[in-house]
Amino acid sequence: MKGFKFFFDANGKALVTALNRAQRRNLSLYGRDIRQGARRSIKKKQATRRQLENARMKVRNKKDRKRKERALNTIRRRNRITSDPGSPPFSHSPDDMIRDIRYGYDSKSMTVVAGYMKTKRGKTPQVLEHGGTTSAYVFITRPGQNPEQKRTTIRVAARPAIWPQHGNALDKYNQRLKDSVK
Repeated sequence: MKGFKFFFDANGKALVTALNRAQRRNLSLYGRDIRQGARRSIKKKQATRRQLENARMKVRNKKDRKRKERALNTIRRRNRITSDPGSPPFSHSPDDMIRDIRYGYDSKSMTVVAGYMKTKRGKTPQVLEHGGTTSAYVFITRPGQNPEQKRTTIRVAARPAIWPQHGNALDKYNQRLKDSVK
């Protein structure tokens, strides 16, 4: 075999040990690449520090009032922005879903599992990844009345963040696998 050097003992134990170690290392790196790519693909859409400062400032004159209104409108507009279906979701709060993306290596089945960790948010990350329906609070506004809040079922188009990273990580995995056992 070209490129492979093995020193065999009576049982071939060294070969099996080297292959298992290389596979474990490469699969762990594969899971890490998926996680990092998914975390990087989720863009943050939160107010900047300057916008928050302007929104909290005390109004002393007409110029300050305009600056404060402009900052508040920008913050409201940014919080309403949603990603296009098929592209990764936006994160509207600091480290919202980004922290919850994990990976794990299962030594018994020699596989890697990457995805969202189960949290108090229920099935929201899974619905964003695969699409589907979920319940949400919707504000209904009618002219001349106060907005009312109503819980309803909404349909969400898929906004995958983890699955698209599989292809990129697989290319790196194949490159690592070539020279992993020496």
